[in-house]
Amino acid sequence: VLLMTMLSVMGPILIAFNKKEVKDRLAISSLSNKRKNFEIFLGSLVMSLLLWAFFIVLSFVLAKGQFGEKELLASLNSLIFAMIVAGMVSIFGNFNISGAPFAMMTNVVALTMCFLGGIFVPMQFFGSTLQMVSKLFPTHWFIVANDRIYNEEGLAKIFTCFGIELLFAVAFFAISLVVSKQIKEKFYLL
Repeated sequence: VLLMTMLSVMGPILIAFNKKEVKDRLAISSLSNKRKNFEIFLGSLVMSLLLWAFFIVLSFVLAKGQFGEKELLASLNSLIFAMIVAGMVSIFGNFNISGAPFAMMTNVVALTMCFLGGIFVPMQFFGSTLQMVSKLFPTHWFIVANDRIYNEEGLAKIFTCFGIELLFAVAFFAISLVVSKQIKEKFYLL
């Protein structure tokens, strides 16, 4: 739910920066590309935190205030996953895709990640090859971390998953910066 909500809410906002009029205004402003990217990153971060907080408050209300250590760790896991999704959205936001094509692309990406990450189908039903492939998706590590939290497998194993998830978030933001730079260079060459 968090994945699709963030893609649906944040994606169109970031894509608005790719409209020709907005690009032209930003190109003649004194705002450097580095500063623009940093401000977009901060905006994405704030929006991610707000959406995450909404879901955490909703969970707290539905659980009638029954939040223990497991729920706090699961909340931390979902916060890290929100950062991953923010990185993904920042990649998508670099492209001038809107409307139905954007919705289709985000649905395909989200559903693929959910199926191959073990959200819809438990990983024990996957063959060995598919289990190896699923490790390439951040949803896999999100699910593994939640399983380890609720099976009480120890903080070391849980924080290993958190670390891998954080690496995905950093990688997605780095990819977004590279894509943004490449698109800007192409835009100025036209």
